[in-house]
Amino acid sequence: MPNENFKVELRSWRPVPQAPLPSGARPGTGSAAGRLRSSRHGAGGRGGVAGSPVFPGGVEVSGNLGLEQAIRTTQELIANAEVLAIFEGAFENGGVVVRVDILHRRKDGRWRLIEVKSTTDFKDQHLDDVAIQSRVVSRSGVDLASSCLAHVNRNYVFDGGRIDPWRFFRIKNLTRRVDKLKPKLIFHLQAEFAVLAMLKAPDIATGRQCTKPVTCEFFDRCNTPRPDDHVGYLPLIHASGVRTSRRNTFLAAISL
Repeated sequence: MPNENFKVELRSWRPVPQAPLPSGARPGTGSAAGRLRSSRHGAGGRGGVAGSPVFPGGVEVSGNLGLEQAIRTTQELIANAEVLAIFEGAFENGGVVVRVDILHRRKDGRWRLIEVKSTTDFKDQHLDDVAIQSRVVSRSGVDLASSCLAHVNRNYVFDGGRIDPWRFFRIKNLTRRVDKLKPKLIFHLQAEFAVLAMLKAPDIATGRQCTKPVTCEFFDRCNTPRPDDHVGYLPLIHASGVRTSRRNTFLAAISL
């Protein structure tokens, strides 16, 4: 079992050598995931089985539990046939830790994994998130029937009363795409662990990788504050224009 203080959550597992550090919650999952789960109660000291119109018989693994206890609680819920859905289940395999938004028990006893995003469209990095979760969960002994992504339906129109979560969200089955991604996933995991094994972070210049596909939680650590007259504040300037300006400034300086 890895030390929780040193766990790495592969939010987007494309290697970003400057940021292989302990990570917190995933971005863009909070309110959306809560709405799809609907009514719920916590496990491990915060309640019991929830009565939810969306996923009845669902239980949340409390975020107040330590990592090892959260993993044990998740396994206990999986073994309990009366639990039909698990929210924020914790899993670890090969040094990689994930928390799964929704695990839904099917009638045949197999499970459907659902990653919830608050975006209105499917994005490439979402496939990465689902793939790493699918790998860790399936290698933890869970029989996954499908791996899915739920995102907000941009065509949903609220007509008053209560929001219908089944219309508010669209659930996209990504199982086949996740299976095709497995060889690439293994390569990127190896790259991530190679970075983690370094004694110090490599000297990598900041750039687009700091904000794409999401803003790194260590952005402020690597990016020093800009002066008020920085060229990057010019309206409508492209990144290539910033690089050109920096180059011209450097050439002007060395010519003095």
